[in-house]
Amino acid sequence: TTGMGSDSVIYIRTDGNSKIATGHLVRCLCIAQALEALGKSVCFLVSDDDSFSLLKDLAASVFCGYTFSFDVKILKNSCYDNLELELEELGSLLNSPLDKPIIFVDSYFVTEHYFACLGEFAKVAYMDDLRASDYKVDLLVNYDVIPPAREQKYELSYTNAGISLLGAGYTPLRSQFQNQDITLRNKIENILITTGGSDPYDFTFTLSKYLLSLELALELHVVVGRLFKNTDSLEELTKQYPSLHLHYNVGDMASLMKQCDYAVSAAGTTLYELCALGIPAVSISMADNQIPMSKTFAEVDAVPYVGDIRVQKNEDMDFILHKISNHLISLCEDSSKAHLQHTKMRRLIDGNGAIKIAEELCKL
Repeated sequence: TTGMGSDSVIYIRTDGNSKIATGHLVRCLCIAQALEALGKSVCFLVSDDDSFSLLKDLAASVFCGYTFSFDVKILKNSCYDNLELELEELGSLLNSPLDKPIIFVDSYFVTEHYFACLGEFAKVAYMDDLRASDYKVDLLVNYDVIPPAREQKYELSYTNAGISLLGAGYTPLRSQFQNQDITLRNKIENILITTGGSDPYDFTFTLSKYLLSLELALELHVVVGRLFKNTDSLEELTKQYPSLHLHYNVGDMASLMKQCDYAVSAAGTTLYELCALGIPAVSISMADNQIPMSKTFAEVDAVPYVGDIRVQKNEDMDFILHKISNHLISLCEDSSKAHLQHTKMRRLIDGNGAIKIAEELCKL
């Protein structure tokens, strides 16, 4: 690889596999894309073939239409859950007589010792969403949604970092969500339903059937994730209701969202993306780790949370469905409520977090 150790290369150290999923890789690719737009070369450092091939796959599929020019280097003595094994190799790779190269680390398996060693031969940036430790790094990023009452608590969590970039404004999203200022249509007609990659509780079917029964003259756009088990029942429903549209393997999520006036979404990156576009929405949760995010988006008054769909009783599910339809109908009846939610969402997340992070990395 040309230019190793030169100041125009920014290194990104991250991994992804079946155990830790692809979230680290996707957000690092967002930042890589922003760095390339600023004229920087990017070199990914990964621990194994799994991460290498996943990275290449994601660059092609999730970032449709964008051609990356980054390098990827597989570290020889590394393991995704034991980063200290690679320190000697990183030392010889990054050591430069001129000035310290920049390395951006996104992993849950960092340690104080790892950063202390890395800091001797590189300027270190770290993506953190655990707040487990106050690491001594040059730049720290945490893009949690932070209610005003907790801002000070967050700042005190990171006293050792040179610069801290805190809050949802630093959410690294793909370029299709950057600088998007969309105008809301005056009438709510197209509804997006997305539960992420899987739908173990068949909520998509339950909600679709319920909304179609309301006779509100709505077009439903259902995102069918790769791990959906029960697509037959949804396909049967489309025969009965021509206003139900199924979208498989969606690459350009931004375009689909822009066609819609309202969304029901599971907590996750999708909530950040909906905010960046300002599409009024409600959130559901269907896993324990989604509940805090759903509640925080509701707390800052950006996206109301209607509940956890892992309910046992029919009346509990009815309660959730009624909360969704009540919110939807209230926006249908008063468009100023939709405009107010749009403004609050966009104020929280403008979609340009990856650009802001890339600019700060360049300043290092």
